[in-house]
Formats: sequence, structure tokens, C-alpha cells
Amino acid sequence: TATVSGGSVDVESLTKQLEIDGVVTGEGTHKAKLLNIEVVSLEDSEAIKKDALAAAKGKANEEMAIASKMELPLTNIRLSVQEGKYRMVRRMLANCNHPVIELKRESFGVVQLRDLPVGEFGPCDESEIDWAEDLLGLNK
Repeated sequence: TATVSGGSVDVESLTKQLEIDGVVTGEGTHKAKLLNIEVVSLEDSEAIKKDALAAAKGKANEEMAIASKMELPLTNIRLSVQEGKYRMVRRMLANCNHPVIELKRESFGVVQLRDLPVGEFGPCDESEIDWAEDLLGLNK
């Protein structure tokens, strides 16, 4: 789920960009499946902005610029990508005029991350173990 600046998202236009045309970034053209768009409450948006401004202090100018120019209310955009590395989701949404304030990975392949804290791990079910073993070539 990506939390982006502004409460106004043109669903039709964003769907076309992400799913049909693809979004051009420095690494090429990427597509994504748009799953859901939800406006964040003004109260929650203000709390997120406050946290983002505090976190951006002393960091790169780009992060401070994004945090200080945040338009409220914020919007949560859920999308699915085949491969999400090297800040690709952030770049894709920024190139669609939706700068990302927060980004939370919900799954990795079939592994659902649920509410795991950053840096923590939890037990896998049988289907998740099978998926990982297939990925590693252990089920041949």
C-alpha cells in the first residue's frame, strides 16, 4: 500500500497508466495492477504528515520537499507489481503525479507479511514453504 499526497486520484487515468500503457522510469517501462484506492481521513493524514516531516529532518532535500508539499487528505493506493525493487513503486507513482509518502509491502510472492514489525519474521504455512522451495529449485 502506497500512501500518496492528495485526496484526488483519477481512477480511470491511473488505471490506464499502470495497467495498459505502463509507466516509464529510469529502469524501463513497468506495469502494475491497481487493486484499491482509499482516501485517508483528515485526522490520520495530519498525523502521517507530522511524522513524515519529523522523519525528513536532517535527511535528503528530496524527502523534506515531498513531506513539506504534502496535500491533505492523503490517499492509499494498493497495487500489485511483478517485481518491486530499487524504489520502483515510488518512481512509478511519482511519474503518475502521485508522490509516495509511505510505502508498505503487504506480500512477497505468496507470503503474506500481515502486521509483522520491520525486521521481524514469523511462521510460514505449508503453501508459503512450498512456494519458497520452488523458487529456490528445491522441489525438483
